Amino acid sequence: MSDPDTSHVDGEVKKPVVAQVVSGSSHPVASLCHIIFKALAILFFITSSFFFSSYIKESVIQIFLLAIDFYATKNIFGRLLVGLKWYSEFNHTTGKSEWRYESKEDVSIIPKIDSTVFWTGLWVSTLVWCGFVLLILFMSGLKALVIIFVGIALNGANLLGFIRCSKDRQAKLKEKANSYLASAGKYVVSNQLKNL
Repeated sequence: MSDPDTSHVDGEVKKPVVAQVVSGSSHPVASLCHIIFKALAILFFITSSFFFSSYIKESVIQIFLLAIDFYATKNIFGRLLVGLKWYSEFNHTTGKSEWRYESKEDVSIIPKIDSTVFWTGLWVSTLVWCGFVLLILFMSGLKALVIIFVGIALNGANLLGFIRCSKDRQAKLKEKANSYLASAGKYVVSNQLKNL
């Protein structure tokens, strides 16, 4: 008799996705919460009209769920799951907002499952919110567009911030490697000159 929590594919025992995430993640609670927070906001949007007759109550709860997801993704899950954090600061001298990026230098300690869960959750949730726009336009429920645009704005801001942060980390690593190679080259050349 086979275990109901596993499936067999070509003679191999496959664990369910949740079990794979929990066993392979360095932060399983953060990985699961990242997906749960995004799923709750999306599921609430789909099902809220069945439970609430007041658009205001529905909107307040929806924006609250989106805000929690935004904050947790930006400040907790990004840092724990992929070693990235972004934020913006207001520059008083220029009067403009400037984006800042922080990242772990050693990405080899980040398990692939954490990175996969993070980026998949971020991309899928943003695409789902964009898909809601098309759905609502065809169903002519225009008052829901406000909530959808809030979902797109918050998920899109996180997606853009983490993409930029990831590129910034890659540029810093490349700069560090070039600096190391330049100093190693200087060392080799100076040693060769000493031997002449």
